[in-house]
Amino acid sequence: MNDATPQEIAEARAAERRADRRALLLIGGFLLASLAVRGFTLRTEAIRLGSPVTWQETWLNETTSHLAILLVAPLLPWVLDRFPLAAGQWRRALPGHAAGGLVFSVLHVALMFGARTLLFPAFVGVPYRLNLFAPAHFAYELQKDVLTYAMLMVGYVLVRSVEQGRLEAASALQAARRNHQLTLKSGSAAIVVDSRDVLWARAAGNYVEVATPGKTHLARMTLSRLEELLAAAGDRHLRLHRSHVVNLDHVREIAPTGECDVRVTLSDGTVTPGSRRYRDGLLAAIEGNRRVREAARP
Repeated sequence: MNDATPQEIAEARAAERRADRRALLLIGGFLLASLAVRGFTLRTEAIRLGSPVTWQETWLNETTSHLAILLVAPLLPWVLDRFPLAAGQWRRALPGHAAGGLVFSVLHVALMFGARTLLFPAFVGVPYRLNLFAPAHFAYELQKDVLTYAMLMVGYVLVRSVEQGRLEAASALQAARRNHQLTLKSGSAAIVVDSRDVLWARAAGNYVEVATPGKTHLARMTLSRLEELLAAAGDRHLRLHRSHVVNLDHVREIAPTGECDVRVTLSDGTVTPGSRRYRDGLLAAIEGNRRVREAARP
């Protein structure tokens, strides 16, 4: 495999930035929902227990905490860029994320404490007296912030993964259209084949068996996705069964089975079933291919 080009690197970074913006929007929505649930729950509980805590204090406490998390959350991609949570890099990444979680908690507590100190006299009528930086209080906040940090980081990773998948899918279609190139992922390996060399393909659970001259590859993709790439390449491949695709240029015989289905024999000797659902399309494609060849004869 060739090293990534500057354009590919730029596209990957742009995809990460798009993913981070989407993740932050999702985080904002989640925090808003959490604020509503926490605020109403705590207020209901205070009323049930006859607590002297006012509704202003309850909502101000929750709002400042959630808003502080939202303000600190955009810093997490910076940590993720330097300590990627990828397979094989966990040991190296964990110390960085441990430090990142601690900084996240300090910033969260500082913003929360500062906002409450400023707002309590105006909205609650008394100064904010709880010292969040006291060891017991900070330890209490730290254990909650570590979990919050982990959840937010997982959110960024998942959204980035989805965006990267979209980028790879678009790139694969371009490669198929441009030069008939298919990249098949098999385990940790990536195998590049010429789409015109694909003799047949067969669904195998979450994988697809892709046959080329002399070798069959097991690729992690759906048959529909492979069919889409082959269509983008403009090759003569056709689905003739819900779990089979064949190269029409390698069809050697089509024989009826007596049940309105057909049995197709390919140039490598492979015999593949063809269902009645796809039979007419197969026969029409073969007939069209025959006419093209006859028209090309001198």
